[in-house]
Amino acid sequence: MSTNTALVYYRNKIIHSKDLCQHAVNEFIGTCGTDLSSHKINNVLIPDYFSVKQPGHMSFPLTTIYPGLLIGTGYTHPKIEKEDFQFGFYFDHTTGMPVIPGSTVKGVLKSIFPKEKEKDEIKAEKMKYIHEKIGNNVNQTILKTNWQEIFFERKQVFLDAYISDLPRDRKIFAEDYICPHTAGVFREPNPIRFLKIAPGVTFTFQFVLHDYSVNGKTIISAENIMEIFKQIIIDFGIGAKRNVGYGAMV
Repeated sequence: MSTNTALVYYRNKIIHSKDLCQHAVNEFIGTCGTDLSSHKINNVLIPDYFSVKQPGHMSFPLTTIYPGLLIGTGYTHPKIEKEDFQFGFYFDHTTGMPVIPGSTVKGVLKSIFPKEKEKDEIKAEKMKYIHEKIGNNVNQTILKTNWQEIFFERKQVFLDAYISDLPRDRKIFAEDYICPHTAGVFREPNPIRFLKIAPGVTFTFQFVLHDYSVNGKTIISAENIMEIFKQIIIDFGIGAKRNVGYGAMV
């Protein structure tokens, strides 16, 4: 990226509101002319900046598909012009690069596990799904009673997912619209423009994970836990508006 995209999206828009739309199109929907593998931030390569090298570090790449990915839509993004992007967006605070926060990754993964106040049949379906992904080498009773400790405690760390590859057209961002009929179903719609991660952008998800052992015997390996996390994101997606297809990854 030629500029800090977060700065343009949240701050320069206020200073340059007159040419906001064209500026936004050029900055966000234009192509990224730099190969990310050689792109540097303060003389540090992007993969080296975002990746964490320590014992237990594990990662896997997943790629967005149509219609794309939405992250940070709940953030405030004051509208200067009617045609402006009207949803918030999440960027890394230091670099301005779009990332998927580790807290978001953890939240999505944890939502697939049973919650205390859910109906018994929902809990049963969730545990059935998790058990199928783990395989029959793990006792169902251990899984049902200890899933929080196995997957989310014991100093398991959920790190930010960063962009590690681009599609052929080099585009990170794209625009999209929703058109609510606020004045009635047969009246003119009111298009709402928003920013999204384009299809074909690859994110590297990363964790610091540990084996789950009982009396010195490994019950579930860190590699197995990571594969389950990967399958959950593939099956259920990540980010906002997943119910209409956003956030799907392969």
